[in-house]
Amino acid sequence: ANSNSSESFGFGRIKMGGEDVVGGGKNKDKKYREKPEVLLKKIEDKKKKIEEVGADTEEGKKMKQRQQWGAVIDRAQGVKVKDDVSLLQKTIKKRDRAKAKAADKWNKR
Repeated sequence: ANSNSSESFGFGRIKMGGEDVVGGGKNKDKKYREKPEVLLKKIEDKKKKIEEVGADTEEGKKMKQRQQWGAVIDRAQGVKVKDDVSLLQKTIKKRDRAKAKAADKWNKR
C-alpha cells in the first residue's frame, strides 16, 4: 500500500448523489427507551416539515430519501428504529389502558 496516496477514507458515512447520509447508531448500546408520545411527535414534525417544503419538490424528495436512508443505516447497525406510527399509537393506548386498570385496582382497595 502506498502511504502517500491522496485518497482519504471516511468511516461511518455513505455518499449518495454527492450528499452524506449518516446513520445515527448513537443509542445502540444504551439501555433507554424514548417515550412513544415523543417518538410520535418527532415523526409528525418530520412529516409536517416535508409537507411545508413540498413533498413533490426536489428538496422534499431529498429530505424524505435522507430520512429513509438514515433509518436503513440505523437498522443495519442494530439500532431499533421505532418509526411505525400505528405501532406507536397502539403502544400509547396499551399503556393508557394499563394505567387506568392499575388506578381502578387501587381505588377498589
